[in-house]
Amino acid sequence: NAVFRGRVTGTVIAGVDQSGNLFTVEADNTGIFALQLPTPGTYRLYLIEQFSTAPLVVNGSNLFVVGQPVDFDLGNVTIVNGVAVSSNSILTATGVTDGGTNTAFPAAFINPPTAGLSLDQIFDLGFTALQNGGFVLARGYFKAAAALTNGQTGNDADTANFFYGLTQLAALLDEIQSDGTDNGLNNLGDILDAAGYDPLRRPNITQLMKPIPYAATTPSGESLRQYLAGPARMQFESAIASFEKVSPTFQRTWQVFNPGGLYPGGSVATVESDYGDALAFLSLAKQELAVVLIVSSYDLSGDVGQALNNPGLVTFQAILASNANLLVHVPGANLTPAGQALDSAYDLLGQAITFMQNESDPQTDDFVNLRGLTPMQLQPFLQKLADARQALVNPVALNQPDMSMGTLTLSNYFDADGLNLRQFLPAFTGDQVSGLFGGTPFGDVYNGYGGGTLADPNHDTNMNMVPDILE
Repeated sequence: NAVFRGRVTGTVIAGVDQSGNLFTVEADNTGIFALQLPTPGTYRLYLIEQFSTAPLVVNGSNLFVVGQPVDFDLGNVTIVNGVAVSSNSILTATGVTDGGTNTAFPAAFINPPTAGLSLDQIFDLGFTALQNGGFVLARGYFKAAAALTNGQTGNDADTANFFYGLTQLAALLDEIQSDGTDNGLNNLGDILDAAGYDPLRRPNITQLMKPIPYAATTPSGESLRQYLAGPARMQFESAIASFEKVSPTFQRTWQVFNPGGLYPGGSVATVESDYGDALAFLSLAKQELAVVLIVSSYDLSGDVGQALNNPGLVTFQAILASNANLLVHVPGANLTPAGQALDSAYDLLGQAITFMQNESDPQTDDFVNLRGLTPMQLQPFLQKLADARQALVNPVALNQPDMSMGTLTLSNYFDADGLNLRQFLPAFTGDQVSGLFGGTPFGDVYNGYGGGTLADPNHDTNMNMVPDILE
């Protein structure tokens, strides 16, 4: 075997060969690691640390041919400009040569090989990846664990389902790497590929290096809408299905990266997840699903690449003029499922809070906790959740002590007709509002207010033909 040593900051080092075999090692508590790789072989090496995943790149290459056993010290390995770099070049190791470049993210990170591993071993690998922010890799391990425990009951099955759901949510914004295949928009990585982002320099969603210019193949607004309506929706629905399998007896301790001191302990804290967490994340997933259903119900036509390449020159006025159906409901749009998802989400959040209030053990180390809020402090919020659920099905009078503010009827929004926003848009000059809302603002969703009163969406105090609420 070849052994590559080095120093990092509490991270995972991974090597992937050309056959898709995955080799990982976690640095010890002093940051020292030793990754063993069978020889001969051609490898890509990756550093996973603090919610970033980056390939080791030397002179533009990320493939390294390891022709013989060698023991080599890479020195300090860090992430610089989106890629991992080592203070000692791997190409100076005996028997190691430049193998060129493969920009595709290894499939082994998405579906890591688990044949021959026990459930506990898969859990350990999943928790290690999760702790260091390798959400795509962690999702792969917990997906395998969920498959192994499918149809079973008990804490192991609950653990697999909870963390598979959790990592599916986390991976939505972490699956940004290039798969090297032009097979449509299936994740954020595909969107970044089409927009022209460097396929090797994508450590995390907050450290992307914008292409100059954006590619001619940058997805249109309609393509992004279809991504939301298809792959994104399915991811949320899959996470929801996983959380719904978790039983009330679920309980699991695990370790989480803790740089801000959110939990007791040092930079890595031991936390507990239980049924309250499952309810809370199930609520979150349903809220996000509702947002996806709402946004994807509207026509989002527009040349995104042109707008990004010409900031300040492509105005909202021009976009509206070029896209007559922008913000009109797409054919077949039905917002009833979005309203149902929100209703369930509010109910589940209330259940989660009640569950946490009734727990008898200390809550400070719970992954999701109430931060010491008392039942009396939480009661107003619980009442607002109940009111929000009622507002989804019954008209709500928005009254002030001295005047009527009209009636909000959300059930008229969350139905098969919804609300075509385009017809109510005010006029624009450039990017500035230059007119009042059109028609009867917000239709049958908000009405009953007095025309010209403060409750009127078109109330215009200074009579400059711009609604006060947009100034």
